[in-house]
Amino acid sequence: APPAERIPVAFVFWSTPDHAGAAPYWHDPGFRGAMDLLVSEHRMDVVWYNVADEGAEGRLKAAASAGHYAFIFAKGCWHTPADKTMRGGVIPSLPPGVRTGLFPACSSAPPPDEVTGTPIDRAYDVIFYDKLWLKGLFEGHKSVVHAFGVDSPRTFNDSGSVPWAEHAKLFDWVSVGMFAPWKRHETILDKPGNKLVVGYGWRSSESSSVVSV
Repeated sequence: APPAERIPVAFVFWSTPDHAGAAPYWHDPGFRGAMDLLVSEHRMDVVWYNVADEGAEGRLKAAASAGHYAFIFAKGCWHTPADKTMRGGVIPSLPPGVRTGLFPACSSAPPPDEVTGTPIDRAYDVIFYDKLWLKGLFEGHKSVVHAFGVDSPRTFNDSGSVPWAEHAKLFDWVSVGMFAPWKRHETILDKPGNKLVVGYGWRSSESSSVVSV
């Protein structure tokens, strides 16, 4: 059951618009949907801090050190601005009892901390991961939580008479996400059967030519 009182939470990230006039945050409806659930169903009041914005890092540090939040978590890979902000200025200044977490938006193992030499993930009270195969990267961490993945009941329409898993398969291979070169969309061309790529354009100079033409 959700707590009786609302929980003050800070969310730390780094994002810049791809072009003038673009939305300041990434196009990630799945993650945004999960964040909305924290507010609507888990009674969390989440304040977003984009440390790419002028003055955001200072405001975050001031509020965090004053104990305004019960939990502070960040999204970003190791050594990204969000992670560096957390480890460099936020975590050392927190009052007792404030917990921290990181959702490392990458698939690499945590490297050593620049100062302590211990894996970076140990600086956080909890590590969130979205893909099941990533769990093994954090075997030494005391608190690892599978979160921010696909919420199947909300994603698949199961209100009809036929379960979604029994419907006819339209595509044999599906790729979902940005049309970026590191997604290696060219490999899907060699796969047999029907193929579908769903996503959005990355920076024009870096988009995968296989799906952007």
